Amino acid sequence: MIYTSTSIQPRRAVVLFVRNERSEALVKPLPRRYRAEGYAALNRRIVARLRGLFGGDTDLVVVGGSTPDGAAHFLPQHGFGFGERIANAITDTAALGYGDIVVIGNDCPTITPQDILSAFDRLRAGAGVVAAPASDGGAFLIAARAEALDIPSFLRLPWCTPRLFASLLEMPGADRLVVVRPDFDSWNDLRAHRALCLLFGGHADGSSRALPSSPPVHASRRKALTRIFLTAPPLI
Repeated sequence: MIYTSTSIQPRRAVVLFVRNERSEALVKPLPRRYRAEGYAALNRRIVARLRGLFGGDTDLVVVGGSTPDGAAHFLPQHGFGFGERIANAITDTAALGYGDIVVIGNDCPTITPQDILSAFDRLRAGAGVVAAPASDGGAFLIAARAEALDIPSFLRLPWCTPRLFASLLEMPGADRLVVVRPDFDSWNDLRAHRALCLLFGGHADGSSRALPSSPPVHASRRKALTRIFLTAPPLI
């Protein structure tokens, strides 16, 4: 189905898929300067960056973790593997009445509102699935038109591997975003520190310079077990 200006537009949801903050702090510690505020503050700041998207036909749905201000719904994670939990998050959100769904995590602090709007635009143009590539071969965003998502194929994707993004593009009706962003399995490198610093309102070196572009990561590197989005965090 291709939506037109005369079509009834579906309600839209941005799903923030996150781990319980206490568990996440144990498995993937934040740098010392951010530990007092913790992952709850990190999640709030990501929501604040995206807040202009919410309202009208677009809501925030939090799956797992705690609920930041402005969330329309909170849903628990459930399922036996990461792909199953992502699929359940999408189908549970669809059951609330949302047709176009964009799923993000908190391991890509450089995500922008335009990334999400671009994904919604592609869904509205007729794509069944939209993926945004992470620099390691994964995806920092997955969007789906609920009525068009092939759940069995979705569950068979190579979750937790650098082949995820390429495999998403092989799904029926798949489209992609051009922008490539880093997502972080650990906060213990310079790029991660800079991304966090920008998110929290500062700069890694105290200057006003913008975040530099990220160097490519070799595609053969497997995802670390600490990754919290589009891989396999422990059940909550």
